[in-house]
Amino acid sequence: SKSILGEYTYQGTIISLESLPRQSNIQGSIECFNGDWYVFYHRSMNNIWNKRVICAEKIEFDKDGLIKPVLPSSSGIAEGLDTSKPIYFNSAVIQKNCRYTNDGKYGSAVIKDNAEIGFRYVLLTGKEKLVSLQGEGLSNITHVTVTANGKTIGQSAEGKDIKLENVKKGKVELVFTITSKGETKLETFWFKIK
Repeated sequence: SKSILGEYTYQGTIISLESLPRQSNIQGSIECFNGDWYVFYHRSMNNIWNKRVICAEKIEFDKDGLIKPVLPSSSGIAEGLDTSKPIYFNSAVIQKNCRYTNDGKYGSAVIKDNAEIGFRYVLLTGKEKLVSLQGEGLSNITHVTVTANGKTIGQSAEGKDIKLENVKKGKVELVFTITSKGETKLETFWFKIK
């Protein structure tokens, strides 16, 4: 609408948590801050409905002034997650065939069989040579593939250290596809930078 008094035309969903299957409502709101617009919402933490984390994402508009759909991110209003620091699996915004618990210091992503866990967005420097997983039951992992914006940058037949190749500098959606023969609890991952 051009006025807060209406008339309104429904134009679609602004933000959805479809990639986070075990989520409660998001109770979103929109606010202007320093000339930029943001959507504020919350999502459950570690699959506990009454334990929530506040989130904010920047809104972009199309040429007609309509809000473009917003994807939930792991980094919020920050440009992306820093590869010089540990990254926590409980910040994943792509979750397939995994669940979360309060185990460990910050919670764990629990996987069995095949799972996909992804992060929007990670700021790669182009110098990352290895990614290390931390958690329990890593010996159960039989295969890991790491992709950046859909392109494979690493594979391993074990769960601890994954050698990376052809890492390009930039903001990426980083996804781990993991096969585990038993229960594995993933807490963090971190990069070794050359």
